[in-house]
Amino acid sequence: MQFDASTFSDPAMRPQLEQYYEAKKAALIASLEERGDTQPQQLTFKLPDGTEQTATAIPMNAEFVEKALVSFDKWLEFQAESFEMFGPDSLGMAEQQMDRMQANHPDSSSGVRSTFSSDGKLLAYVTADGGLATSNGADYLQTLAQKANELGLGGQERIDFLNTEIEKALSSKHPDLDIATYDGSNMPSKREFAAMWQPGFNVDQHYAEGLAEAEAQMESAMSWHRNWERNMGEIRSFLLSMQEAA
Repeated sequence: MQFDASTFSDPAMRPQLEQYYEAKKAALIASLEERGDTQPQQLTFKLPDGTEQTATAIPMNAEFVEKALVSFDKWLEFQAESFEMFGPDSLGMAEQQMDRMQANHPDSSSGVRSTFSSDGKLLAYVTADGGLATSNGADYLQTLAQKANELGLGGQERIDFLNTEIEKALSSKHPDLDIATYDGSNMPSKREFAAMWQPGFNVDQHYAEGLAEAEAQMESAMSWHRNWERNMGEIRSFLLSMQEAA
């Protein structure tokens, strides 16, 4: 039996899926009737992307829940969409974030290609991917990055353009402008770059916090995926049992 997102839009499967939906709905209502009313309470939960949300649970009873439940058609739509939200490929983003964090540890390359400073203060730097970061009142240089975007520049051409234009823009305001350029042979690590320009910055702590956040997001994504797998397994088993009984 094929079982994927298309199952929930297959007209031939609609009668069996509706039986499952009505059975689950009846079981939920019966459970709430037996339990009685619940009291409002604050709930904190994590979304698949790792962000947290807090909400106040509405006092629940069987009548309220029965009215609040989505229609069968809406339920079908959500089940089909859940394959993308929580299915086999849903862990990809969290895994990629984890891989990036593990690869970009404090002793990995900073990716900095050039720095522009004056009187010991960092004003701007250009990265290997053509990014531009500014500080100490040099935010106006971001218009150069916008111009590079408009020109469609990329790669080394973009880096060369930014280096030239930044030097022009800063030279008139900072006669003592100091420019340093790097390539693959002498590019500073993240730890070395922080020591140059952010002496009080704890790169190890920053990395540990980022890694912990990535791990939490990964754990949350896996939890959502496991719940999804259990739900889909239950639906699939129900459909198989219906086919066997037919």
